[in-house]
Amino acid sequence: MLVNELTAVQQEQVEQLFERALEAAGEERAPFLNSACDDPAVRSEVESLLAARPAADRLMNEPIADSGLLADALLQAETTQILDEDPHQIGPYRILSKLGEGGMGSVYLAEQTEPLRRRVALKLIKLGMDTKSVIRRFEAERQALALMNHPNVARVLDAGATPQGRPYFVMEYVAGKRLTDYCDQQRLDTPARLRLFVEVCAAIQHAHQKGIIHRDIKPSNVLVAGENGIHAPKVIDFGVAKALYDRLTEHSLHTEHGVLIGTPEYMSPEQADPTATDIDTRTDIYALGVLLYELLVGALPRDADSSRAVGFAEVQRIIREKDPVRPSTRLSSLGAAADAVARNRMTDSSRLQRLLRGDLDWIVMKCLEKDRERRYSTTAELADDIERHVRHEPVTAGPPSVRYRARKFMRRNRALVAGTVVASVAILAGTISTGVFAFRESQQRAAAETQAQIAQAVNDFLNEMLASVDPKQAQGRDVGVLSEILAEAAANIETEFAGQPQVESSIRRTIGLTYTNLGLTAEAEVHLERSLEIERSSGDGPHADLATALHLLGSVRYHQGRYEEGESLLSEAVEMRRDVLGPEDEHLAASLNQLAMLLMKTGRLDEAKTRLDEVMAIVEATHERDAPLFLNITNTLGSYHVQRGEFAEAEPLMREGLAAYADNPDHPDALVKMHNLATLLKNQKKHDEAEPFFLEARERATRVFGPEHVFTLAVSNALAANMELQERFEESEALHREVLSVRRRTLGEKHPDVQSSLNNLASALHAQDKLDE
Repeated sequence: MLVNELTAVQQEQVEQLFERALEAAGEERAPFLNSACDDPAVRSEVESLLAARPAADRLMNEPIADSGLLADALLQAETTQILDEDPHQIGPYRILSKLGEGGMGSVYLAEQTEPLRRRVALKLIKLGMDTKSVIRRFEAERQALALMNHPNVARVLDAGATPQGRPYFVMEYVAGKRLTDYCDQQRLDTPARLRLFVEVCAAIQHAHQKGIIHRDIKPSNVLVAGENGIHAPKVIDFGVAKALYDRLTEHSLHTEHGVLIGTPEYMSPEQADPTATDIDTRTDIYALGVLLYELLVGALPRDADSSRAVGFAEVQRIIREKDPVRPSTRLSSLGAAADAVARNRMTDSSRLQRLLRGDLDWIVMKCLEKDRERRYSTTAELADDIERHVRHEPVTAGPPSVRYRARKFMRRNRALVAGTVVASVAILAGTISTGVFAFRESQQRAAAETQAQIAQAVNDFLNEMLASVDPKQAQGRDVGVLSEILAEAAANIETEFAGQPQVESSIRRTIGLTYTNLGLTAEAEVHLERSLEIERSSGDGPHADLATALHLLGSVRYHQGRYEEGESLLSEAVEMRRDVLGPEDEHLAASLNQLAMLLMKTGRLDEAKTRLDEVMAIVEATHERDAPLFLNITNTLGSYHVQRGEFAEAEPLMREGLAAYADNPDHPDALVKMHNLATLLKNQKKHDEAEPFFLEARERATRVFGPEHVFTLAVSNALAANMELQERFEESEALHREVLSVRRRTLGEKHPDVQSSLNNLASALHAQDKLDE
């Protein structure tokens, strides 16, 4: 079959596959075609072109004895021009060497002889690739570059055609290396890589402002040259660019139905959709995200070899449907190779992973969103976020909200969600602490039935409340929306469940627990006090729900600094849970742990250690070492050792606890463990080592909890104290004042944390000899 017998779509596929097959070594071509080509007609045509290529090449070195032989070769190669070897001279340009060969053309290092002498890069259409569509794309590349004038975009100097009609254009010669290779060879640290990347963003932003989409951003199309410590990236090869607003040639330049343009590893989901006709600048933002991923991690989001081992249709599906893992997670999956990656970035793998978590993870993943509406709108926004990260300012990117993750889960698991939506909503809302399994064997069946009825009522109620919120209104303000839901739920409890005290109590505990997690202890105590009142008046004697109400209200009192009341409630919860649930129950362990923390807060370390020994005996007998409860207990034990000045005993416990959350760094427990490790380092006078942990914990806590949450303020307070110990007195004073102001407003003047802030501010002022203040 000749090319002119194929459809337009098939012709484009032949050209693209032929281009890519030419770049592969001989033994690699068959596996490549097996994975990339599903159309027998297209496969046959590509193979015939490949088979004709050597014969055509031989004609360049042999005398032509028979014009029929040339005609046959030309027909077989589907070209209308006389084939030529690498040229020696093109117009005023003397060819010095071949720099490289792409799918569309060859690039030569040339010397311009007139009207001035200089070295340039000259791009010439590849032999056998001068079909109309390729020439249109080549012409578009020339005009696209001519529109641009930016220090980080290779400038177009000239354009023309050879006597045989082969187009070429001339651009400034960039004596540089691939962006990723350059960064690794120079062993640039992460901030230096980010600075280079921001310059690349500026170049792409300039192109977008000129109405040009690159559509093939990758390391080989960003070259970097450096001299005397100055690194200058240049974006090259707009050969697959697309006009946004105006036609770049007299012919309309567009992506024909069913044809893909770009490199699969860097291709956006919409670019991998052969039916897509509305590619816009956000496809470049996706590719920039992949490039940034590679700069940070030294690996692609998806393994290139495994992607090419599957069929081309499967590659397209993966790009469109499969979410990549976060950069920090990808680094941890590299094993021993992660050490080499870190060395190229002037650090070690554990520090690099910590650096990636949070801002950089979020920035990259925002670029790589499947839904382009959730990506950065412009490359300028992306660059601004990176610069905010470098300045330790809050970035606009952030982890997907619970609501967004839930919607994605439901789309992936419609059948499962349809059958379990009520229970799922209750779990998302905070879950219900029930004692179904905890009653003694003789009571178990009746208790389970009662608890199931209560749980169903609670689930139905919360499901209705959550469903009442418009997702559009909830986007980007989950905490505010949740507070609205809780307030509405509280307003309806009295009338909705009149005559059903156990249901009311369970709902109030759920709402109270959620308010506590939001740091809104005043709102929480209203519901938890009412729940405790209901459970005490039930006449059932000691039971699991009463113990839960005691534990939750005791925890709130602890957070409010009302330690005497908190101790009384928690002590009662401990004894009741021991009696009702048994001596090895995890709920008992949780109450013992909370009580131990309160005792430590009031300086009663010996009593705290007694409780901790009891807790450790329970969790060691019933839980694996990586279980969340076990990790929380060991973290408390580490804090105990810190208060006693036993740093050698505390540090391995703290580091073990933090390392367990490497794949879930935004979990609240992970943030607590990071803060505690930083505090330990501060107390060991390792102030410089502590600061990155404090900064990271503070930035992530601001996003996870909010800027005025009690935990966020605790981290800020500790960071300010660390600054004072580093003799950064003005910074310390400013941060202490900020924390004190928020604490006074949210906690009240008598709260112990407010007293602590006053004391810390006084210390910072004293260090600066501001004695009157």
